[in-house]
Amino acid sequence: MDINDRTRIRINNKLNNRVMRNKKTSYNTGSKGFQNFGLFALGVWAYFIIAWVVNVIKLVNCDFEGPWKDEIIHAIGLIGPAAGITVWF
Repeated sequence: MDINDRTRIRINNKLNNRVMRNKKTSYNTGSKGFQNFGLFALGVWAYFIIAWVVNVIKLVNCDFEGPWKDEIIHAIGLIGPAAGITVWF
């Protein structure tokens, strides 16, 4: 075995190690999609919780005298996901 053979073996070992490292990290990068989806879902939940609180505040600040439009809209906003829409009225 001469120097060229040893050099070739070292280079092949380094390349094989890099390929194996890349294969290991490729599995970890697949979970980034799930992390991003989790952050998106958390943001949606936060939006609806904040919208519900704002609806409660707007309903409490209503005058409860005719016309009843604002009171009805914000009372509907107390029902689950409707708060995300009625908070803008």
